[in-house]
Amino acid sequence: MDLNSLGTIKIIEYFNSIQGEGEFAGLPMTFIRLKECNLRCPFCDTRPWDASFAIMTPLTLVHTLQDLMPGGILPHVCITGGEPLLDPGLPLLIDLLADLVDTIHIETNASPQVWTSKLDEKVRGWRPNVQFTVSPKTPKWGMADFYRGPYEFISDIKILVGEDGPLNIGRLDDFIDVNCSVYLQPVDPGGTEPYIDRVKDAVFKICSILKEYPEYQLSLQLHKLLNLR
Repeated sequence: MDLNSLGTIKIIEYFNSIQGEGEFAGLPMTFIRLKECNLRCPFCDTRPWDASFAIMTPLTLVHTLQDLMPGGILPHVCITGGEPLLDPGLPLLIDLLADLVDTIHIETNASPQVWTSKLDEKVRGWRPNVQFTVSPKTPKWGMADFYRGPYEFISDIKILVGEDGPLNIGRLDDFIDVNCSVYLQPVDPGGTEPYIDRVKDAVFKICSILKEYPEYQLSLQLHKLLNLR
């Protein structure tokens, strides 16, 4: 079979760094950022819809990562965006990577437009080393709900919090009984101040929330604290 004939993916960038957020913070990873996204969240810190991109086949991308990127492909890979689950080339990319790495982490908003019943069935056939980080969004950002099916695919849930409270979900109680870690992450408004100064008001808000929800955890963006990519 000619793998180059099985679709393409839109790539914004790829690089090696450490995971800065959530369950796997501090773990060295290869990051692959895809362009497709069904949202236009004003608090997004990557804005993929404005980014330039290259079109590649999954096989070409894997060969590029192996041959041209310093350090090659690390044992852990994070596929992010944008919304990776919208890219038709993602299943083949996962199949190619799953034989090469220990874990593949996919970051998704898991909205109904993205996580359809058809996709749910497909995900069940993916390798056991594929995990998901879910960052749900509210109707305000263009969706009615987020995926509420079985959580066996989900390693962690990330909820963004601003100085006035959660930005991307209004029902913190919904996550108390899920079988995965739930992180509250301060929204970074950007600017020239050091990261910790930019997010300090949101961190204070999170600390107050954690008094009521001790099941959850604070997650800072470690890569920004360390001034890494």
